[in-house]
Amino acid sequence: MFCRNCGSEQRDGVKFCTNCGASLEELQQEPAQTQQDSSQTSDLAQPQQEPVQFDYYQQDAYQYQQDAYQYQQNYYQPAPNQEAIDTIYIDQDGQNYQFIPGDAAPPKSGRGLVAVAVILIVFAIVSVVGVAGALTNGFGLLTPAEETTSSKDESESKADSEHDSDSEADSEQDPDPEPETEPAPEVRSNVAEYSWEELSQISELISAAGNETEAREIAIEYHLCNSDGTLDGTQTKQLKLSNGTTVTMQVLGFYHDEREDGGMAGITFGSRGIVGECAMNKADTTVGGWRDSDLRAWMNSDLLDMLPSEVASQIVPVIKYTNAAGETTDPASVVATTDTLWAPAYAELGGHMYLPDEKHDEVFNAEGEQYQLYADMRATWDAPNDILAIDGVERWWERSPDPMDARYSMAVGPDGIPWYGNTPKNVYGVVMCFCI
Repeated sequence: MFCRNCGSEQRDGVKFCTNCGASLEELQQEPAQTQQDSSQTSDLAQPQQEPVQFDYYQQDAYQYQQDAYQYQQNYYQPAPNQEAIDTIYIDQDGQNYQFIPGDAAPPKSGRGLVAVAVILIVFAIVSVVGVAGALTNGFGLLTPAEETTSSKDESESKADSEHDSDSEADSEQDPDPEPETEPAPEVRSNVAEYSWEELSQISELISAAGNETEAREIAIEYHLCNSDGTLDGTQTKQLKLSNGTTVTMQVLGFYHDEREDGGMAGITFGSRGIVGECAMNKADTTVGGWRDSDLRAWMNSDLLDMLPSEVASQIVPVIKYTNAAGETTDPASVVATTDTLWAPAYAELGGHMYLPDEKHDEVFNAEGEQYQLYADMRATWDAPNDILAIDGVERWWERSPDPMDARYSMAVGPDGIPWYGNTPKNVYGVVMCFCI
């Protein structure tokens, strides 16, 4: 049997052309016509349908129909009493479709079963992933805010704890270093062998001693005094002023003067000879005493400038006490001044005065304590003493005004007695004292 529409040979019993899909029963019932009529009949058997929008679903269906059609041509053998299935045939250009009765449609191919299996597998995978995601809060990406905050706090707390532990470990391993201190100077045989810087370092040790006994032990250790702690005037060191004058400085005492910045100065030096000459006060008055005197001004300006730098740089200012009223019996007339260089007071040379019924003693005694050198050499206020006498010097100034007579200031005579009163305008020798 041949299809009258396309002319292809067909098996007996087939209702539709396996090549063009035309109904073979309708074509057999129609009277024979010319080729032109047959073509028209074929057109009528395949009515033109309105174009439909081709999409991916249609593309899949089209592919399926193509596969099924090819299978029909190659392998299909109709089985007895096979149930017919209606299908849709979509032409190759994807624009038109045609209804094909079930008795002409081939059975589903193996590719369709594979497609269904793939879909089921994909669905199963998606389901498993969805369930797993729900059970794990989105695989940990959707952790509740409270848990996230808690975890963050725990992490920060742990980090802080570790940091504190590290800090403690570092603190234990690397404790804060103690401030570096200068090494103690080498012990030498006498004062003259030390530099002024070394003497200043020893003086700091003495200043930190805390009391006179411990201070003297340090002085003994460094040979700044005799082995029994006494002074005899041989503990000396020289310096040279800028005007060419060589001055011998002798140790007067240890832990004696009050430092301006607190505590006690370690070592006090005084010149064995004079460093120059000057009037106590050109105005010839004792009012204002040492505080307002010309001698004090000269010593702390011109004389200070003449000191070598290695000496001046080691000097520490101290507090000195002097009667500023002139003639008086009131010890409250004694006032404090801060001095870098100074002349010694009457009590610092000859010690305290104790005269019966003498009201002026308290004023003298309030100006200071006797230095160790003069005490060890037994200097007194009323007797000659070689340690105070200076060869070739008629008078040298003390800083004390005479509280018994407003006309005079106190001076040391050629015999070493500190009990001489002289008018302030006189130009006498100057003994220089300082602390380091």
